Amino acid sequence: MPIVVEKNLFAGRVELDSIYDTAHPEKGLLESDSGIDYDVHSFGRNTNRADHEAAIEALWHEKTSSGQTRVYNASKFRLKGLEVKSKESQFVLKVGLTDYRDLLGTHYSKLTNQMVQDGLTDSDGKDPYMYMSNGIGVGAVTLTKDDFVVLVKRAGWTGEGAHKIDRPGGHPEPDLVWEAVNGPSKAHSSPSGCLDLSLYSKLDSALVLSEIFQSPCHELRDEINIPIEDQSPPELLGRILSTQAGGRVSLDFLIHLQLDRYEVQSRYAKGTQSEADESENLIFIPVVQVKDWCVDQEMIHNMTDHCLGGLRLFHLLLKRSAPTPTTTTTTSTTTS
Repeated sequence: MPIVVEKNLFAGRVELDSIYDTAHPEKGLLESDSGIDYDVHSFGRNTNRADHEAAIEALWHEKTSSGQTRVYNASKFRLKGLEVKSKESQFVLKVGLTDYRDLLGTHYSKLTNQMVQDGLTDSDGKDPYMYMSNGIGVGAVTLTKDDFVVLVKRAGWTGEGAHKIDRPGGHPEPDLVWEAVNGPSKAHSSPSGCLDLSLYSKLDSALVLSEIFQSPCHELRDEINIPIEDQSPPELLGRILSTQAGGRVSLDFLIHLQLDRYEVQSRYAKGTQSEADESENLIFIPVVQVKDWCVDQEMIHNMTDHCLGGLRLFHLLLKRSAPTPTTTTTTSTTTS
């Protein structure tokens, strides 16, 4: 059965690509359902505009010169696009490379909207994000065994979404793929300068795909203190583009836990996880509120764009999964 990509625009904040196999619309795509085309040279950001590059450098200097930030540069994977190969019934990610400096400098710059417009103009409308970092973020739409979605309130020091409500997430890391083959190295991060991205040109494509799919599980472990063995294999729900941040992209995944919300809260409260300081507290939303889309509007207002997009992708999956009713029924909602 074919894999489909359904496009949606929601609340003027996010563009969504909901991805699923029509044979199993109630599920996301597993790593085994997916493929990757990894090419650092073909799928990199266009760097030919001197005005863009100067703006990127100026913002990075501003972010790192005050001495009051924990921001540092590191390599990131770049999403060039998506492709569905109908003959193989396979979904393919087109992935290149970027870094965190370019991510901040293109998606969070005063020139962000102009960069997108320049991309539209210079590509004759084919690639509005040709000048953008498009660094791949990942999010974990996390479901407890008692049917609650786990969200976090982000810490104030974080580079993106400070004090906002978010789902657990982060970035797949090229360094981890490189180190899996070559061993640990401190040469691939920098507090101030550009990186030599050519070091990553020969990364194994299968390992890159695995890092993208496994990174949301690692984020749950490192942010929330949820062991990998208590998590289901991640299912890709789709792609999210933030229209307010120059198409800032995330791939969001559904992960089922073998823990209820009280066990999750207990593990989080221990504070022993490596990234415990990235969030201030947990928030639990009943799944029924996502399915019926009756999430509190003030909460939605305080969400990051990608959190909103991830919940909306989960809502679309739940609606696809719902059986067609044959009689009129009354549903009650329980909240906590």
